[in-house]
Amino acid sequence: LINITDLDLSSPDTIISKILEFSKVNSLTNSTVKIFLNSKLISYYSLEKPEISILNAKRQQNLAMNVSLTLLKEGFSIRNYGNYNTVENSVILNRTPNISLISKLSNKLGITNISNFIFDPSLKDNLAGIIVILGKDFDLKNLKGETP
Repeated sequence: LINITDLDLSSPDTIISKILEFSKVNSLTNSTVKIFLNSKLISYYSLEKPEISILNAKRQQNLAMNVSLTLLKEGFSIRNYGNYNTVENSVILNRTPNISLISKLSNKLGITNISNFIFDPSLKDNLAGIIVILGKDFDLKNLKGETP
């Protein structure tokens, strides 16, 4: 278990790098990361297989659910799915040092916009290590693999 507190949120890349470095030095590949901000848990994920949250910001009915089901079939770990405020561009928000998983997810979804982040007030209740926001630009046809 890795507990991280009192973070400088202006530098998510540094925080993610420190998590990766700490886990490698201490051989903690199967560990769980907990990130706290002002004593409040803001993220909780497995280093080896972080869970993903899929959010529909396109307002297409069942989009997040269908993407979640497809990713589950492909072996991804899904924490939850739901709706989000409408946005134009899809994005993968990453709190984890698992670069290979992020790359695989990006290729699978056809989303190249990837941003490291630790905390966003609009996502304050979402503890997933990876959050995918499906924007208006997302097309289910671009999803690689079988869709429900």
